[in-house]
Amino acid sequence: MFRSFLIFLSLTVLANAQEPLNEYKLLLNQSGTEKEVKDKVFRNLLEDMKANQERLMGTIRGWSEQEVMEHFGRMAPQETISGPAAAKEPEMVRTRLMRAIVARQKEMARDIWLKMQGRTVEELKSDLSKTMAMDQEFRREAEVKHAEAETAGQDGNPSAPWYRPVSSSYYNYYGYNYFYNYSQMGSYPYYNTYNYYSPYYTGNTYSWNARPYNQYYYQNYYYPRYNRTCRLYNSSLFGLATVAAFVDWLRY
Repeated sequence: MFRSFLIFLSLTVLANAQEPLNEYKLLLNQSGTEKEVKDKVFRNLLEDMKANQERLMGTIRGWSEQEVMEHFGRMAPQETISGPAAAKEPEMVRTRLMRAIVARQKEMARDIWLKMQGRTVEELKSDLSKTMAMDQEFRREAEVKHAEAETAGQDGNPSAPWYRPVSSSYYNYYGYNYFYNYSQMGSYPYYNTYNYYSPYYTGNTYSWNARPYNQYYYQNYYYPRYNRTCRLYNSSLFGLATVAAFVDWLRY
């Protein structure tokens, strides 16, 4: 147990050093007028958002038709899949996914800009500190849930699909659904949506089957990731910016 704690501690120290938001600490402490510092921060955020968007677009372009439809079946609102006008053409769905990402990025950029206008640099520093503290709380929570999943599994294998917080991208203990609006309600607003839609090929077109999520997976992996995102998104300016610039929206 003590060995596990030491491993967790060393990984946490390493993660803190690599945290992307550390760059914004430096930017906010640079010399310059209020306007100069805020403009520099906003330009940097736009660059990070653009890089994130390009990563997402590249991933979608590289997907097979089946992967495109699988993703759409998990992310899109139920009415767009279960109704008579349900999407069935993979390339049209691929375009729809990319357009949805671009539209949400523009919306976030506008919201970030508007939130920055009424803040001083000191207020932005405080906002950033609160965001980083919340993120560390979520990181610890994700580690605990991962340990519980390993305990519940067999031979050390998690009993549900899992990604450790320190693997792959830094913020992979979050999830984001760009087809939904994240309200101020404080939790992922689609908690009662226990089904997703799985595509199947009929020989000339795709159709959809509703399938229930594995309950353990939903309660301990899927929902916590989206709930963290919803809370971070609504917590502060830099919470919103973190989701826009760094969270992998294509992982669920």
